Amino acid sequence: TDLLKHCKQVEETIGRQKTFRWGPREIDVDIIFYDEEVLDLRPETDLIVPHARCHQRAFMLGPVCDISPDMLHPRKGKPLKQLLEPMSPALLERVFPLQSQVHRLDGETLIMGILNVTPDSFSDGGKHATLQAAVKR
Repeated sequence: TDLLKHCKQVEETIGRQKTFRWGPREIDVDIIFYDEEVLDLRPETDLIVPHARCHQRAFMLGPVCDISPDMLHPRKGKPLKQLLEPMSPALLERVFPLQSQVHRLDGETLIMGILNVTPDSFSDGGKHATLQAAVKR
């Protein structure tokens, strides 16, 4: 729970304000995996590890697979690359924003942060719906 508290502090520092569940927000820090831990600390907190829907989201699994494709999903018992295969991972863009430019990455993931810029994302209410706009923000 200390890690969750730290994540919430980061969100607050960046300017996240509580609205309604799955509403627009400036930032959303999620704990996708924590080693091989399986946790469900509801109702005291919303913490579920691994993330409850990570096995359904290419934008989460793709970068993790770059780092550890053979890692077993602690709840599903399957390699992450197997969970990712049916999802169109080719649509993921690997980039590194540096100053005002966005550089494409073709190699392995070395630093990971996930920016979900998809039409169905509620991350910012659609204000920054392109990669360039989101990175500029």
